[in-house]
Amino acid sequence: MARPFVSSFLLPLVGGGHLHVGRPLGAADVARLSRAGEDGEALADARLAVASLFLRDAGAPPLDETTLRLGAALHDLLALAHPDLGGPGVSRRQARIAAAARALADVGPPDDEREAVRRHSLLARMPEIARSDRTVTFWLGRQAYVGRVPPARVTALPALRRVRVDATRRSWLREIGVPAVAREAVLALSVASPL
Repeated sequence: MARPFVSSFLLPLVGGGHLHVGRPLGAADVARLSRAGEDGEALADARLAVASLFLRDAGAPPLDETTLRLGAALHDLLALAHPDLGGPGVSRRQARIAAAARALADVGPPDDEREAVRRHSLLARMPEIARSDRTVTFWLGRQAYVGRVPPARVTALPALRRVRVDATRRSWLREIGVPAVAREAVLALSVASPL
């Protein structure tokens, strides 16, 4: 579980790329990730590149429990905007996910400037997170794919079926937003990483 989370979420979060948002994570999941002992060498190198912009002798940030907690908290906040979260009981599910995100993000302020830079090296690109929504128009109608790539069968035979794909990139923080129930979790993330 540690390897997919580090490689499919944390590494692209720091270095840029496609973030994979899966099911929400809780404290037990983070504990499992911590025990898995993933070394995270590529993640440490990417974080060092960011940290070096602020501290000359920053050193490679470790893949510690705080890193996993903050990463999991952001993952859960992104999961709140996932299109598959709809349906009956959505507000209760959102409240549970937001509470888990707040508990994970509640690590308190950094002890010193080095810790502040380490945490920032993980979350620096948070304002750049965006979701690509696609609308496929074809001879029979249209279908929307929120945050997903349309399957090949939908875009097949573009000339014959008059297929057109329109992509829209939406900023997570500015356009999609965080549900009101999760504002405390965002505040806890801001306290944990004030840069």
